Parts: sequence; structure tokens; C-alpha cells
Amino acid sequence: MGRRGRRREDRERRSDKGRNREMERFKVMRARENKAYTVLMKAGTAAGNLR
Repeated sequence: MGRRGRRREDRERRSDKGRNREMERFKVMRARENKAYTVLMKAGTAAGNLR
């Protein structure tokens, strides 16, 4: 799922060079969101295991 989405984003970035900078910023923001989400998931599973 993630791989396919990234490939599509790469194609969009290649076809639309004007938005390159915007796409980079969006990708960084998305990466930060993903990292925070994984941390939350780990914390959630840990809490679930404690319960």
C-alpha cells in the first residue's frame, strides 16, 4: 500500500515540476505524521499489553 502510493507521488512530482517544492514540503510533513503515528501505535500496543 505505502509503496504504491509513493510511486504515484513520484510520478506526479515528475509530471508537475512547478509543484516540486510544495510536494517536498508535503512529503516531509507526511513523513513526520507517519513517524508520530507509528510511535502512537507502539505506545498503544504497549498499553494494551500492560492491560
